[in-house]
Amino acid sequence: MVVLDPVQRRLALLWGALLLVLDPEGAAAAAGPALGSPAAGPGPGAAAAAGPALGSPAAGPGPDVKLMVTEMSKILKPMNKMLFRLVFTPKSLSSNSSTFRPTALQYYTGSTAPTTIVCAVSGHCLPARDVHAGHIFQQRWRSQLQGNLGFRINDPWNILLMHKNVEKGFDNFEITILPVHHKVILLRKDLWDKVVFEYTKEDGITAAGGNDSGQHGSRSAKVAVTWGDLHDRELSITGANQPSDMALGIHARAAYTYALDSGWCTKSQLPALDYGSCEMLHRFLADVASSSSDGGLTSVSSGSSDSGLGGGPAT
Repeated sequence: MVVLDPVQRRLALLWGALLLVLDPEGAAAAAGPALGSPAAGPGPGAAAAAGPALGSPAAGPGPDVKLMVTEMSKILKPMNKMLFRLVFTPKSLSSNSSTFRPTALQYYTGSTAPTTIVCAVSGHCLPARDVHAGHIFQQRWRSQLQGNLGFRINDPWNILLMHKNVEKGFDNFEITILPVHHKVILLRKDLWDKVVFEYTKEDGITAAGGNDSGQHGSRSAKVAVTWGDLHDRELSITGANQPSDMALGIHARAAYTYALDSGWCTKSQLPALDYGSCEMLHRFLADVASSSSDGGLTSVSSGSSDSGLGGGPAT
């Protein structure tokens, strides 16, 4: 009997499923004649007398098994990429929800109801009504991976405070944020000169809420912010409470993949990712494969964390 390790068994099952879909007759032929039939030859007693079966612990894995595993690995590589693209999609269910917004505001600003909020991406101090609390690891993504990362979907370190138009671009993978360095990267280069939002520069308030000592008399002057202005900026978040680098790493890797597939930029234009390595994504894809027979993809729970503001971001 051929003995396969768990990875080989999974590959064999997927290989068999592929054969059944692509070539049912060939799959039946490959299975061979029924045991004990005239074409099958002697039964198991004769096989036992002949010595250890090819691929058994005594005989070691046979060449056919090794070849099958190699061929299946080649097939599964593009399948994993396709699965990644299907799961980590743009367009979020994030919103300015009252269920998680106050917790995020308390985490980043120290108040559950500030009148002005600094947009973390642009650095501009804006009216609270224009700033949304948007998810980094998105609500529609896989809940199993979320458990491995050490945070729940509505934990404040999985939320960023952004102007509503910036949040839309973030959700659509037009921009992303590098983990660790916390730098904004514009992925959709054709948006560079486009205006993302305008704000009214009130007397005494400037970017990141600083004092505007030289602009008196320019009350209510409108200022346009372009997508290019956001590129290569560091997040405007002060203090110890920071977003999760793990969540940022997953978003950045998914956004890179989507942007390259969409032709928005070239690989040479993208800075290297120091965090959010492929290891966690391989773990995620393995989890998807092992649980797909139990009902397929499920959405991430939108329940709030039981721990409130306890603990901290997964880094």
